[in-house]
Amino acid sequence: MLHASYVRSRTTTKQYAWHTKKRHYTKEKATECDFCTLLKHPTAQVVAVYEHCSVIKNNFPYDMWDHYGVNDHLMVVPKRHVVSLGDLTPEEQLDCLKAITKYEADGYSIYARAPSNKGKSITHQHTHLIKTDDKRKKFILYLAQPYLRLMR
Repeated sequence: MLHASYVRSRTTTKQYAWHTKKRHYTKEKATECDFCTLLKHPTAQVVAVYEHCSVIKNNFPYDMWDHYGVNDHLMVVPKRHVVSLGDLTPEEQLDCLKAITKYEADGYSIYARAPSNKGKSITHQHTHLIKTDDKRKKFILYLAQPYLRLMR
């Protein structure tokens, strides 16, 4: 039985691990976080811009969420570097909630890790928006070593 609520493909997992390792062992660690850099120099990764936050495509999207395939994986990222939702001003909170509410109405699930969560690789607060394909996987076999995943 798969206990994680999310799964990335082998390729995406390798890219994510390489990116995270690179960031921890280079000068990038001493500079701005990935989200701050992206928001200062927007790319095609930015999907929507609000006054206090932006919606961006996840570079390392999940392929499965809660036993469903994932069609789209976005994130709501505050423009100001904060670690927690509680660090946002009331105006920033309202703006982020406006973005989240819009995507929730479009069928996206919402997920954010607590600042103390060990699985959080970027300290800049971000909220995941995950749209599933509504096709529950009936059979999942997932082995970490060697990496193998079968889904039906």
